[in-house]
Parts: sequence; C-alpha cells; structure tokens
Amino acid sequence: MFITPFVYSDKIKEEIKKYANTKLNGELDYSNANVSFFHHFPSLTLDLNGFNLKDSAPYEKEKFITAKEISFGINVRSLIFNKLINIDQNQ
Repeated sequence: MFITPFVYSDKIKEEIKKYANTKLNGELDYSNANVSFFHHFPSLTLDLNGFNLKDSAPYEKEKFITAKEISFGINVRSLIFNKLINIDQNQ
C-alpha cells in the first residue's frame, strides 16, 4: 500500500487532471503532483504544485484560483473499514 503512490505516480497524476476537468466547468491545471503517505501520515496526501483553476465562460481567461501548492489528504483507514471518505484539513 505504501509503494503504490510511487509505482503508479504518473498514472495517478494523469487521471486526477482528466477526472477533475470532466467534473469542473473551468479548467484545472498544475505543474506537478505528488502522492504520498508520509506527508500527513496516516492520510494519503495529494500535493498539487503550480495549481491554477480557470473560471468558465465568460471569464475563461481569468484565473479563479492560483496557488504555489495545494494539498488534499484522505484517511484511507476510514475509506477501507467504514466505507466513508474523510478529507483531512490542515492549516
């Protein structure tokens, strides 16, 4: 389980961008993505670097959100054992 983010890193990065852009009205882009269990253990953490989210028409040329880094953590234990998705928040 701990090796999975390393082995499938490129596939995970590609699928995240593809899935997000099918669900959003705007356009999501980032320069690099890292998936790790070690950033906020025991959560599986997704770090998106060079994050940009453009708004939809008529503001598609405007950046809605721009960030150097944005991170999402999911508690895998609760997902597996409780079938719940708990997203951790760190400030």
